[in-house]
Amino acid sequence: MADALPTGASVLDELHAKFGVRGLERIEQALTIYDSGEVPPLPDKQYSQALYVPGLTAKPWHEAKDFAWWTPFEDATPEVLRELAIVEKADVGYTDWAGYGQGWTGRAFYQQGVWQEATCALAPVTTALLRSTRYTQGDFLYSVIKGGGFIGHHSGQCNAILSTHLALIIPPLSLIHISEPTR
Repeated sequence: MADALPTGASVLDELHAKFGVRGLERIEQALTIYDSGEVPPLPDKQYSQALYVPGLTAKPWHEAKDFAWWTPFEDATPEVLRELAIVEKADVGYTDWAGYGQGWTGRAFYQQGVWQEATCALAPVTTALLRSTRYTQGDFLYSVIKGGGFIGHHSGQCNAILSTHLALIIPPLSLIHISEPTR
């Protein structure tokens, strides 16, 4: 029999013991919503599937300049691109995400809570950058979308997770459409 998921209240007790009470108001609200099983009215364009944290800025685009940890990624783009070629040639960490659209595959570094060491070993610069962040709640991957491909509408499990994209190879006429404006 699988272990039951912890209640929001039990998680909150652990957080209070570790960090104190101050500053956890949004988390308290999120866990109360989680325990209630109710789906709160979500701001436009937010589709939280598992956990909704109220009071966060809801907007389709955040600017890279607002996140100091992102600059080293941009600075290392040539090396990250070189490592992408190595990982693709070695054919490791492959994930086909056909369920989300057409022509989308990825090479995982971190997936479902586990570092993919075969990929990490082939791309030490990229891996060091990823591990230098304290953000490991989602997946880290080289994402590849073939010409004519698309990714359908999808969202993360929690609105507190920010997805970022470092464009390495951009074919002509490519775009990302999350909301207006398309980029």
